[in-house]
Amino acid sequence: DDNDIEIKVRIGLGAPRPPQGPTTVLDFEPPLPSGLVPMSFFHGTPVPPQARVTTQFAALGILMGNAAVVNLGVGHAASGSNGISPVGGNGAVDYTSPITFTFVSPTDGLSPQSADYFAISTDRAGGSQNTVRVSGYAVDGRLVGSVSHLETERCPPQRPSCDLSVTIRLQGIGQFHRVIVQPSVSNPADGGIALDLVSFRLAGPAPPALTTSLGSLSFIFEEGGEMPPPQNVLVGSTGVPLGFTATTLG
Repeated sequence: DDNDIEIKVRIGLGAPRPPQGPTTVLDFEPPLPSGLVPMSFFHGTPVPPQARVTTQFAALGILMGNAAVVNLGVGHAASGSNGISPVGGNGAVDYTSPITFTFVSPTDGLSPQSADYFAISTDRAGGSQNTVRVSGYAVDGRLVGSVSHLETERCPPQRPSCDLSVTIRLQGIGQFHRVIVQPSVSNPADGGIALDLVSFRLAGPAPPALTTSLGSLSFIFEEGGEMPPPQNVLVGSTGVPLGFTATTLG
């Protein structure tokens, strides 16, 4: 039909950034939250309940999964003496298992929050040829961005106890609701990479997953009238701007 109108809808997902908040740093040094007790960091060590890190830092806006606070010792931990190690499905320290960090409201410890910055440090040892990948995910599980570090550098013979800790950062990729830190072990006999100094910056409530349902759109123009210029409209309670253009067919 010569009078049909084609509507092209462009969805703008960008939203104004909320003001940046302060950066929170967890060093896992004393005083620890009540009931949290460091354990051995050796691979395969069974993890007791008092060493598991779960909701102890919810008042700061972060939950952890598959993590245990461990006593690395002075000269091994990036922050002092304590750090965290991953916990495997068998309930033991496992340096091939992921640690999950989920951001929540510090007010209730439950409501989903987003962060726009996350960092974590490796232990001071090096040269393991192990890899740590840090990935940020949106509330709907969509990958926002990731970064990885391969531990190759070794201390020179004249400085056998040098500090080879590396800080791995997620930044400049937008907002994310969850972070998964996935280590790998190239040689189980050499052990894995312990982690420390978890830093993050909350950026506000996590936006819901985008589920847009557009019904039938119809626009009526007087015969011989000019097409309207592109414009923005606000759709739904979220006020997501939709840019549209209209062109005639035929």
